[in-house]
Amino acid sequence: MDSTLLRYRLPRASIAVIFLVALSLPLLLWLGQKDILYSEAEKRELLPLSGLSNQQSITEFTHAFDQYYQDHFGLREWFIHRYQRELSKRFGATGVQDVVEGLQNWLFFSSDHLLEDLEGKDHFSQKKEQRFWQKLQQNETWYRDRGAAYIFLITPNKQSIYSEYLPQILQQTKKETRLDHLLAGKPPEKREVLLDIRARLLEGKGDRRLYAMTDTHWNHRGAYLAHQAIVERTRALFPDYQGRSDFRFVKGLHYLPGGDLATMIGRSKSMPEGYPVLDSTDFTAVEKPLPKQLADLLTRPSLQPQYSLKQNGQLRVLILHDSFFNQLRPFVSESFAEVLYVWEYYDTEKLTELMAVYQPDLVIEEIVERHLPRFLGD
Repeated sequence: MDSTLLRYRLPRASIAVIFLVALSLPLLLWLGQKDILYSEAEKRELLPLSGLSNQQSITEFTHAFDQYYQDHFGLREWFIHRYQRELSKRFGATGVQDVVEGLQNWLFFSSDHLLEDLEGKDHFSQKKEQRFWQKLQQNETWYRDRGAAYIFLITPNKQSIYSEYLPQILQQTKKETRLDHLLAGKPPEKREVLLDIRARLLEGKGDRRLYAMTDTHWNHRGAYLAHQAIVERTRALFPDYQGRSDFRFVKGLHYLPGGDLATMIGRSKSMPEGYPVLDSTDFTAVEKPLPKQLADLLTRPSLQPQYSLKQNGQLRVLILHDSFFNQLRPFVSESFAEVLYVWEYYDTEKLTELMAVYQPDLVIEEIVERHLPRFLGD
């Protein structure tokens, strides 16, 4: 009788234990893990824990905590990847509205109103365009007053360079983009601060890919063309500056799993991609720990500061950048004496103090085309 009862209860008890473990595992992993600030699966910033301290009532706090926990529970990224993989494998669909499948296996990011921009429906208002040029001029003046020249680099969206691989319906509806319209309205008296490299990339793409097919970003060849533009502009600002332009690439490609867009739709393993490899055998720039004054100033983790030195180089440079500049770093570090990289989305907190401590000769502010509204604080 007892053995029969045991055989009856044991499976039920096992199921209950498995259920409780599965139910509590995300919570336990969340308690033991470090907060992630950015979701690679969704390509967006996650709600920070610090946001919970600003709530004025228990109702606001519980609502904010619910939103925060939805962004940070354990295994969240794994669940998203698994869902996209199974959806793609079983039904042949992406299930991600932010990823557009183009021609010949090209993938494009469609968030940040990119499709509306392609169709000419997301232009800045005339007032915002005026504010853009005013802010650009104010920045140039602000940095010049502190002893630094200023370059504002716009990294093109992938679809701005490879629109021929967009779905046919998007190619047919493509019109003047926000950046096209913005540059067409440039006041004639404005100095050359903005660096638009689209024409250089369109001319240079030829039979060599400058952007990844499965990723939102460019590769080292695309970044190299951008670097050439930076060197040319720097020479115009500093006539004695030489810079380095003799970079080489090794033969062949280095194959990796699919990029961030393939990851978002669960196809990173089934969409491997070849990347050009930069020949770095004669590189002499060295990444160094931040000097103490800079380390004490740049304490916020989201700034992700990095610092490089090159003997016999010229100019001290401050780079305010987003993820596109990661591919530019090898070229830039080899082309200047000192470079401080700061991941900074136009948050001017402590920037005045940073300029006083670091005293750069040149400030390069880089932003991807689709994030231009962030420059205006939108």
